[in-house]
Amino acid sequence: MVKNVIQLLCLTILLVGCKTTTLQQFNQKKTTQQITLGSIGLSKDFVLQPNYYGAAIPNYIEPIKVMVSAIPFTKQNYKQFLKANKTQKTNVEVHYVDSVNIKPIYFKIQIADKVGVIKALNNTANNDVKTYLSYNKNANLINGISIALTKKDTELLQKADAVFLEMKAHKSIALQLYTENKTSHTIWLSQGVVFGFESLSCCWQQDQRHKLNIIDVISPFTNCPKSTYKSAIRAMDNTQISY
Repeated sequence: MVKNVIQLLCLTILLVGCKTTTLQQFNQKKTTQQITLGSIGLSKDFVLQPNYYGAAIPNYIEPIKVMVSAIPFTKQNYKQFLKANKTQKTNVEVHYVDSVNIKPIYFKIQIADKVGVIKALNNTANNDVKTYLSYNKNANLINGISIALTKKDTELLQKADAVFLEMKAHKSIALQLYTENKTSHTIWLSQGVVFGFESLSCCWQQDQRHKLNIIDVISPFTNCPKSTYKSAIRAMDNTQISY
């Protein structure tokens, strides 16, 4: 009897673990488009994969800290990489052999400094971007990407102590690498192949001066904090009612 209970508990834990993994993978959408980390756009879901429509690149006056994870390719995401590699301008060579234990790697790069991003979006330098977001409830911030880089850039990124998203000339976005508290190298995201992305929605609130502000950025599947709304119009309506 005890043995059966233990087996049942183990099976339950295993099933819960599998479910969690599935949810985490579901959060990232496939793409064959060169999507820019930190940009603003709209994604429309189709049968095979979403189509992404880039709308704006905010002015990031201050560098934004990002989190970088090196992940071994699987057979499934390698196929997605090959599709993206055919359609994007940069050709990155990745040699994947299913029977070989040591797999090539790609990077999952996510914005780590949400406060910095929110501050940037509320800055007067981004008034046009903020206005666009307020009128487009379905517009999202690209919070993370899966990207394959050249061998040289892969090695440089693995050696970096810290990585920041920085605005360069002509509104180009690049990764600024730091080693021993000094800038070491710059990696242009346009030189990699993006084959997955995840996005965040804005949460709005209107202050007593009737100014709309972005208070938080959250997953599209979660709720905004209390007294904030995914719809800027609703945020204005609720403020007027409270007055």
